[in-house]
Amino acid sequence: MFVSLVSFFMVFLILFSTTAFSLMISTNESTVVPRLKGYYSYDQLTTLLQQLHSQYPTIFTYYSIGKTYEGRDIWVIQLENTQSTKQNKTAVLYIGGMHGNEPLGSETVIYSMKAFTENYTMAYVNQSFTEQIRHIIDNVTLYFIPMINPDGIEAGTRKNSQANQCPFGAALYCGVDLNRNFPYAWDKLDEYPFQYRFGHWNAQTFKDHPIMFLMSKFPTLFFPTTIKYPLGDIEVFVPFLKGGHYRGPAPLSEKETQAIDSFVANHSISLAVDYHTPGEKILFPWYSSRDPSPDDAKLRAIASNLSSINGYELMQGADWYLTAGCIMDYLYTKYNILPFTIELGSLKHPGDFMSKNRIHDICETHILVNLCLAEHALI
Repeated sequence: MFVSLVSFFMVFLILFSTTAFSLMISTNESTVVPRLKGYYSYDQLTTLLQQLHSQYPTIFTYYSIGKTYEGRDIWVIQLENTQSTKQNKTAVLYIGGMHGNEPLGSETVIYSMKAFTENYTMAYVNQSFTEQIRHIIDNVTLYFIPMINPDGIEAGTRKNSQANQCPFGAALYCGVDLNRNFPYAWDKLDEYPFQYRFGHWNAQTFKDHPIMFLMSKFPTLFFPTTIKYPLGDIEVFVPFLKGGHYRGPAPLSEKETQAIDSFVANHSISLAVDYHTPGEKILFPWYSSRDPSPDDAKLRAIASNLSSINGYELMQGADWYLTAGCIMDYLYTKYNILPFTIELGSLKHPGDFMSKNRIHDICETHILVNLCLAEHALI
């Protein structure tokens, strides 16, 4: 009984402090530009796609695979030589903008898409690079989804804009974390709620520290489970960080995750990469378990080649932090896709703190990373 009272008091303090902070933030919202500066907006992306299709109609097409809660199209770009005689082409998928407050991922996908398209026709860099691009586009189908969460990109928020059941108001606490909404390891939150809430602490931590061990045994008495309940997002100061990890009411409950699942189900994709920030890491399955995946050696070999270009650290996803319901484990298990997450740079959105040169340099480097990944599809 005493523990329950103490727990209730702790939760009350968290809710009170964050709610008060939220009200403070909301009074100044009219003076804040939600979308982060220095990156493509949704409208700018749409205009760019129209221009590229007009200039390069034989290799560049784009279409919508669904609408978001706020009515924006989820654009997919298909880059291939439609006049190629090659049959049964394999495909590579590049995803950005899963989390709207990580726009560098979206920017990187847009940058590579544009560079591949333009250099196919003309040697802007050099002839050797153009020949590489032509070889890939003639023999592989490349799909780009630069903004899987365009509502989040526009708002500068991690989650989408779908209303949820949080009682503190849709304006402050709406949304679902799309990278927790996929139907893989969904039930692990019920089995190990504390570990998946604080996944960056390994299991030994819970055994070595008595208080942590106690809290892991009775997690719901001490913390709202951020991923499982929308109310839990309050504890991470959502209006300030524009974050939150709420997974949604059911697997694939969101328009965005339904759209990408339907798309992948109807295309023969062999490799995929999902861009996030920050961390300077290349991650691969499993993300929900620290056991090695059946394709661990193959995934590490590909990741090592990518790392030779960007210099990032290789790591199994779960060794960085445990994630239930993420897209990469889902693509791997359901569709036999070899998936990677690349955590770009050392800052979540460097345009807020540094010159645009830093954004440009990261995007430039990952043209070669994305080209290398496409070349693996031919092996």
